Amino acid sequence: MAGRTINLTIAGEGFLHDRVPVTVLAAKLEALQNLVYHAAATIRRDKTARRGPWINRYRQIAELTFVCSHHSQLAVEAELPEAEVLSPDFDTGQQALDLIFKAGEACEQSPDSLLQLLPDIQDRTFILRSLEGLCPSPLEGYRVSLENGSQQHPTMILTGEIRQKIRQRISDAITTVYEDREPETLVGVLTKIHVEVAPLKIAIQLSSGMEIDCYYEESLRDQITNLLAGSTVEVTGVVSRDMNERIKQIDRILDIDTVGTEPLRLNRIGRVTLKFPVLFNVEYLDGLWLYRNEELNLWGRGNRREKALEDLGDNFDYLWREIAQEKDEHLEKKAIEIKKKLLTLVGETHAG
Repeated sequence: MAGRTINLTIAGEGFLHDRVPVTVLAAKLEALQNLVYHAAATIRRDKTARRGPWINRYRQIAELTFVCSHHSQLAVEAELPEAEVLSPDFDTGQQALDLIFKAGEACEQSPDSLLQLLPDIQDRTFILRSLEGLCPSPLEGYRVSLENGSQQHPTMILTGEIRQKIRQRISDAITTVYEDREPETLVGVLTKIHVEVAPLKIAIQLSSGMEIDCYYEESLRDQITNLLAGSTVEVTGVVSRDMNERIKQIDRILDIDTVGTEPLRLNRIGRVTLKFPVLFNVEYLDGLWLYRNEELNLWGRGNRREKALEDLGDNFDYLWREIAQEKDEHLEKKAIEIKKKLLTLVGETHAG
């Protein structure tokens, strides 16, 4: 059996000089603790509702405590409480760590591997949602690593790509019930949150002014609880429409993300890897995503984030062709400044 410590490391090109924002560190430590609690509940085969102060049942065996940190890359070491029993066969905390690493490995294998490890859909969804919370988004240029020094537990590396795989595993399990409807994504302002009262739902107001009820399952409760009314959220789920094809409600939320207004650090634009991350302001206006960097006079927009990023890549290619590769005598003063910045970011040749 593995040891009782777990190391969380946050690193990547998305952070200048490996300086990790405190908000990112706090969010990932909370996600790690939630994962351990849910793993312990799974080991105990606890089928009672995981709401309210349910984690109090597991604090004595699964609450992590800080041990130390290392600064070359931000690494935090935490450990479980001492085992309450002599036999490792009944050590819930250690078995929970074992389950976490097995689940992370299964996520990268075939869907059958995850089904064999976690046959109960509720347990499986809780673990997957918790692992998802540890992953960065696909747009963030960093990775989160978990290890605990055991040869039985290879280092688990969580990236934006792994997060997409995890979301697909969750979506596959849910959409089999709604085979006739493809998931859709809506963006709106969060107006209502029902957590401790039935039915479990939120409501969002679209840019058209229409308010849409969105229903969720118990496994999303942790994420829903951390949402703030008045924030803009992106909700993906199974949609119901009326006879006129107007949206009535979301019958089942698959994914939900807060639309952040803080600048986004990108270390890759299109096919080009930059020498250091660049900040882009992020806005969502009138149904369109907008990524903008004023210094480079570079922007991208689209009705989905993916489309806006594609547009950003196309506009970057245009700047490279028309400005970075042009002779200075053919450029105005502002364009020359942009050219210098582009060459500093990429170098003399286009990485794509």
